[in-house]
Amino acid sequence: MAYKIASAATALGFEIVYAKITTEKSDSFDVFYVTDAEGMRLSEAAMQALELATLERLCGTKRLDQFQTATAAGDIGRSRSL
Repeated sequence: MAYKIASAATALGFEIVYAKITTEKSDSFDVFYVTDAEGMRLSEAAMQALELATLERLCGTKRLDQFQTATAAGDIGRSRSL
């Protein structure tokens, strides 16, 4: 999972300046500090692009479409199919 998240960030040209990968039993906790290519904080648009790219790598295109539909409809809090 960490590889998929990291590859989504680097494919967009972002830099991972810090990563903390922790597993506890069957759960994983991954923290990534990401900057743009110039080392600056990501803009809102860049964060949205990273979020979509990460979801696509983790869930696949079909589930990403479901996520986008639920988000647009305001149902994301109720959506459990992801």
